[in-house]
Amino acid sequence: SWSFSGTVRENVLFGGVYNEEKYRKVLHVCALQKDLQLFPNGDATVVGERGVSLSGGQKARINLARALYREADIYLLDDPLSAVDTAVAKHIYEKCIRGYLRDKTVLLVTHQLQYIADAHQIVVLREGRQQAIGTYQELVNLGIDFINTCGEKREDNSPDTTQVTKNKPIRRVSGTGSKQTVQGDHELREDNHIVGEKPQINASGGEQQTMGSVTAGVYWLYARSGAGILTLTIIIGANVLTQLLFNGSDYLLSLWTDSEQHLYQHEWVRGLSRRAMIITFGALMAGLLAVSLIRTALFFSSCMRASVTLHNRLLNSLMRAPIAFIDDRPIGVLLNRFARDIGLVDDLLPVTAFDALQIGVQLVAPVTLAPTAALAVIFYCLRRYYIPSARAVKRLEASARSPLYSHLSNTMYGLATVRAFGAETTCADMFDGLQDGHTGAWFLFLSAIRWFGIALDVLCWLYVGSVTGYMTAQSDNPSMTASVVGLTVSTALSLSGVFQWGVRQSAELESQMTSVERVDEYSHIAPEPNLKTGPEVRSPPKGWPREGVIEFRDVSLRYSPSDPPVLNNLNVRINGGEKVDIVGRTGVGKSSLITALFRLIPPTGGAVFIDGVDTGAVSLAALRGGLSIIPQDPVLFAGTVRLNMDPSGDYGDNRLWEALDAVCLKERVLAMAGALDARVSEGGDNFSVGQRQLLCLARALLRHNRILVLDEPKPNQQNKFKQ
Repeated sequence: SWSFSGTVRENVLFGGVYNEEKYRKVLHVCALQKDLQLFPNGDATVVGERGVSLSGGQKARINLARALYREADIYLLDDPLSAVDTAVAKHIYEKCIRGYLRDKTVLLVTHQLQYIADAHQIVVLREGRQQAIGTYQELVNLGIDFINTCGEKREDNSPDTTQVTKNKPIRRVSGTGSKQTVQGDHELREDNHIVGEKPQINASGGEQQTMGSVTAGVYWLYARSGAGILTLTIIIGANVLTQLLFNGSDYLLSLWTDSEQHLYQHEWVRGLSRRAMIITFGALMAGLLAVSLIRTALFFSSCMRASVTLHNRLLNSLMRAPIAFIDDRPIGVLLNRFARDIGLVDDLLPVTAFDALQIGVQLVAPVTLAPTAALAVIFYCLRRYYIPSARAVKRLEASARSPLYSHLSNTMYGLATVRAFGAETTCADMFDGLQDGHTGAWFLFLSAIRWFGIALDVLCWLYVGSVTGYMTAQSDNPSMTASVVGLTVSTALSLSGVFQWGVRQSAELESQMTSVERVDEYSHIAPEPNLKTGPEVRSPPKGWPREGVIEFRDVSLRYSPSDPPVLNNLNVRINGGEKVDIVGRTGVGKSSLITALFRLIPPTGGAVFIDGVDTGAVSLAALRGGLSIIPQDPVLFAGTVRLNMDPSGDYGDNRLWEALDAVCLKERVLAMAGALDARVSEGGDNFSVGQRQLLCLARALLRHNRILVLDEPKPNQQNKFKQ
């Protein structure tokens, strides 16, 4: 099920024209009206990127509503009933498939046998091949064993149906206080203490633009991230010494020129021969070359270390950030930090900072300070006028880039849906709009830079013209020798360029420092508490958990202080070895139990105990290491089958094959090129959804944990595999 970052209505319409009567009818047949009543903003609720704030059933029904709203003659429904509870599935089947679509051709892919009897035609597949085709009665007459074909028993619609697995009953817990009730097709009563799922993502979780100037602390952070005090001192000293040697060589060249004409500005110059001048000048140039190399090597190696340090801090911070922090922010905001901001810190910032430091040292040198004081004051005033606008526009440009990354990433993730709905033009138009917003901000930034450069050029022309005019007026002055005039004009030309470039680079440095500021913003996220150690962490008993007894005591949970609780004073005890179903209508909070159990979000009240140990008092590493989970949306990583089953390489091939055989995936993996070393594509796209869940189950079986949590396994796994 694919959803994009927008409101519920936008996800249903998907670029279509809004028709209220049709829209309301589609919501009704898809059983979405009750969910919208739970949402604080109704169908204007932002669902978040990839529907992160929705339950699996809500995402499936919004996708179904999107398909229904777009008129078609043929509807391909890939098991839309799998992610919802029995009551909602029955509503969708009766009101939607048999009602709203009664005059349409519907191809329903499903393994839920209670709905196939009404089909006009049934196609039975086994291992990718057609086993039989016909009506239900025709297939029964042919002796088709649906139970063995689909691997599960036909469900009874009666609410008191109870499954038995290996002579051990499965308890179905509805989550009422200290009372545990069997739950069937009827909806949860209003007095149930599982209130409902988190309905809305934090709409303000995107880019937050900083205002004001870049503080000195940001500069110091960048400097200290790459070098210590001693290294910084050596770099500054090398820059000062380089400038002294450069200015000294120019001054010696002026004295040498006068001495060749038997004009001596100082008496000590008379004693220097031409050979001495050559040796002295050569020594100055050799020293200048050596010090320049040392300065450059130290500076850029420090910048490289600073980039690595900033990147690692950002990565470590986000890896330990709470799940809620990641969920509340579009992927583009995070990608922007790692892509553009880190790239700018890697590539452009070192060069800009080097120019700014070099020119800054050159401009404060005593030789150049006096004649350029007036020009320096004018440039400083112009820079102060320019910097606030340039800095703000740069931040605006950086913020406008994040939605581009988010939209592109989300569109590629749901590319099959986009093409199926013929919405390529809609998505392209959305991208063009976001690109126009970013291009507008980028054009403003370039325009500001060009204006600043032209203003500096005009001031430099006036400065050089005034110096040249003054020298021309002093042509009759005997002290104005050719070397003095040449040195003065050369210095004026050099200073005009240096001043202009220095002011521009200092302004650009502050603009680029906003990237360091943005990286640092996400480098200090409050991590999940007690990951491994902490003041309140105590070590659980060795081999914990041994029995697997889980107890919720007055557990309450809310996703933010302003949200209503999704779990309210929940009391449930699950004994070791029991198989317990947590049942209820889609979106009532079943997945929130897992959130509380794994401490993805700490409970706001009460406590969860495992084998009598308060899970809030043990480290997260110990807690999550003792639990195994098969998530509703199975997660596979790009790599090999071996890497996905055993990321840390703790188990041998025999154990891996045993786990695969236990979940009936051994033959599937053996058929792949490379077997255990076969490639798994990004997101596990070369496996079906059910196979992905089975591979996650094999991963869990390797760890032999006493507690296994399966979040909605029925839609994508056959019953015999689960049992």
